Amino acid sequence: MLSGSWVFGWRTAGGALGQASATGEIVTLHQLIRLTPEQAAAGLPVRVRGVVVCYDAGWHQLYVNDERESLYFNADDFAAQPKKGDLWRLQERPAAQTSWKTRS
Repeated sequence: MLSGSWVFGWRTAGGALGQASATGEIVTLHQLIRLTPEQAAAGLPVRVRGVVVCYDAGWHQLYVNDERESLYFNADDFAAQPKKGDLWRLQERPAAQTSWKTRS
């Protein structure tokens, strides 16, 4: 299970989207969606920030955009109930079986 948190006052960090941080962390949805099962099993740290573009608990939908692309998460995996426009931060080590869908 992944955990997310909602933050306020977030600003974009410098650097190119899609590039790992200097510490090897996953910092974009682009990197997250492209993890192989082996990379996910290795426990690379994930620290992605974005904006909630859709949340619907009834349909189990949570879509987050990180200024490059949007990604679907199962809303049931998160305790919080965000609103569209909320700033969001995902910090976790993904499990090999974790799945998500991308929207560009």
